[in-house]
Amino acid sequence: MGELAESARIWEADGRTLSWLIEQAPEPKVIGMFAFGDTLKPGTDQAIKALNARGITSHLLTGDNRGS
Repeated sequence: MGELAESARIWEADGRTLSWLIEQAPEPKVIGMFAFGDTLKPGTDQAIKALNARGITSHLLTGDNRGS
């Protein structure tokens, strides 16, 4: 699982949420991993700049993992 574990560390540090695919029988075995992430919508950067120009500060808060 070394290669998957390293990928997991990288993806979590990048703010991704991970889901593992595991086969249960006869012995538990990791088959794969999925990494999910959100992207900003087009125009988000302009909206943030417009808010900043008005003296409004914005913050994005999430609790998925430390990287996010």
